[in-house]
Amino acid sequence: MTLTKLTRAFTWLLLLGSFLPYAWKLPYMTNAWRSSPMDRFDWLFLLIAAVALLVTLRVLLARRSRTQGVYMVALLPSLLLMALGVALEIHAAAIMGAVAFSWSMLWLALGWRSAYTAFPIYAIMGLSCTSTSYWLGYFSGPLQWNGLAIKGTLTLLLLAWLLHNVLRERQVRRETFCFYLAFAVLTFGAWQARTLYHTAAPFLPDFSTLDRGEFFGQTMEITPADERFFGTSSFGKYIFASDDHIVTVLTVTCVDDIHQIHPASHCLRVSGWAIDAENIDSVDVASQKLSVSEIIARRDGQRIMVWVWYSSADASTGNFLAFRRLWRQGTPWFTAQVSTPCAQGTENDARAVLSKFLAITTP
Repeated sequence: MTLTKLTRAFTWLLLLGSFLPYAWKLPYMTNAWRSSPMDRFDWLFLLIAAVALLVTLRVLLARRSRTQGVYMVALLPSLLLMALGVALEIHAAAIMGAVAFSWSMLWLALGWRSAYTAFPIYAIMGLSCTSTSYWLGYFSGPLQWNGLAIKGTLTLLLLAWLLHNVLRERQVRRETFCFYLAFAVLTFGAWQARTLYHTAAPFLPDFSTLDRGEFFGQTMEITPADERFFGTSSFGKYIFASDDHIVTVLTVTCVDDIHQIHPASHCLRVSGWAIDAENIDSVDVASQKLSVSEIIARRDGQRIMVWVWYSSADASTGNFLAFRRLWRQGTPWFTAQVSTPCAQGTENDARAVLSKFLAITTP
């Protein structure tokens, strides 16, 4: 076999093998696409990326250039991201790491010219990652944009970038591109880091005692859908009423399978609620500070305020990402969602109701 044939075989081996980590996560992703209403269209982004790669493959092969060690700038972070995703059981991190690994292998196989040309394809492939619709909507902050609409807009922009790369090869120097990409990632990380350390003292009220001062409660029916959703976790649903107010409660205690605790606003959206506002806040409950995620949601003319927090025996937080940072295998974590009706303009009244109710239920 000639050297040319060996080189060609090695190139195809790298290109095809680069997708193995992504293929490893594909069964999980396929299940999420089938079962999650928010993820059900994500396979389209994988299809678009695959078609775009096949259409541009001849151009990428024609632009093959000499590979230098700079590709390690992409390879090493992708391996680290995959390792962290596996170690911390964060599927999205492992999937994004797999996408970045595929791109770094294309860089190794075909050089920087082809890697830069194809970058928009792999960015679209990243949009197929589960939960990206939720998190893009979440990170839109007060705007509360639809995550799927954001992904659709990004895909159009990326396809336009790809077309420009194919028709007019004016690549950015690899050092400059990697600098700006790293700068964007680090800026985003620094922006989010400020909320990852919002913790408070542990807060583990026992809602199973139904007589709570002026609030009298009853246990709500556990449905088969609840059992499927929360799996092996211990959970309960309650409704409490006083002469003037109603408070509903959902509690989940998880030890082993972290994926049985979900972001509350994700669950609300899946259930058909529209989210008007979502903020991490510190509230007063029985002379102590409690970090909560405060959500205002509406559906069918009903508007509610929801407080959500996550607590172990050591600390509590209202930030789901902070909870994921603190979670360790084998450590029990408790999460609660308490909600009360909240008509327009009565937000402060709803906060007072939830604060009063939680003060009564303080252990």
